[in-house]
Parts: sequence; structure tokens; C-alpha cells
Amino acid sequence: MQFRYELSKAALVQGARLQNGDGQAIVFGGGLFTVFTVTSLPDFFNKYEGRTLATVVLLWLLFCAIAGLTVAALTTFVLIPMRAGSLYRQNPMLYGAMAIEADDEGITITGPRMTSRLAWSDLRGFKENGKIFLLCLSKSVGHTIPKQDLSDQTIREFRALLEQKLRRLPRLSGLI
Repeated sequence: MQFRYELSKAALVQGARLQNGDGQAIVFGGGLFTVFTVTSLPDFFNKYEGRTLATVVLLWLLFCAIAGLTVAALTTFVLIPMRAGSLYRQNPMLYGAMAIEADDEGITITGPRMTSRLAWSDLRGFKENGKIFLLCLSKSVGHTIPKQDLSDQTIREFRALLEQKLRRLPRLSGLI
């Protein structure tokens, strides 16, 4: 199987979000929630003395949830695009017009100034969403293949090949 595609900065951001963006957002948000739990709950009891326990706990949970969601949103919509943009600027030879050739032994990815051959066993698995395929080399490194330049038939055939050769990884597999 062979096809061509354009690897853009936008596709790279999608790949970074799919690779471990959900996991990072959950870890950062959950970490912040835990830190607030340990450091602020006693202060909440003192600050809202005279109120019912349920009121104090609900106010505290609301505060921690807002903080956790803020961190998760910043990770997903600011930090990941900034990191992906930096990677894109620092490695121009890895992006642009690309070609894939896949066979029974593995996959060859060819770019403007590079060629990479990977055996199927070199890949940890793959992820997919509505916009991209992501070939995962590790928990934090993957190769993004945008679907926008591919026909529906090519997408179906490539998905079938990936499902035959690799395991489909869950969206949150960057946590494991």
C-alpha cells in the first residue's frame, strides 16, 4: 500500500494531543486537585467557620475543580500547541510532503529530506481520531498521518492494515 500526504503544524498538534494530551491534562489537573486538597482544606474549615460541613466541602470541591479544569484546558489548548510548534520549527526536514509505503514487514515513511523504515514490531501500536492516524513508537513519541489528503478507500485500507499488524491503543494510554 502506498499513499502521499502533507504533514502540517496543525496535524502535528492533533498528533500531540492524541498521543498524550488527555493523559497530561488529567495528570496535571488531578495533581493540582491533590495539592489543593492537602494544602487548602484545613484553611477552608477555618475561613468558613460556622457553616455546615457540606457547604465547606462543596465550596472547596468547586474551587479545586475549577483549578484542575483550568490546568487541563491550558495543557490541551496552550502548552501542547506551543510544544508542537517548537518541534515543527526546530525540525523542518521531518514535515511537509510525505509518502508512506506499507507492506507485510513494516512501513517506510519518506519526507523531503529523510526516509525512515520501521518494522511493525518497532511500533507500540496506533491511535486514531477523526482527523489523524498516529503510529506510536513509545508512550510519548509517534508519527502523525493526517487523513485530510486521503480518500475514504485509502483510510479504510490503511486502518485495516494497522488493525492487522498493530494493536489499537486507548486514548489515555500515555498514562500507562
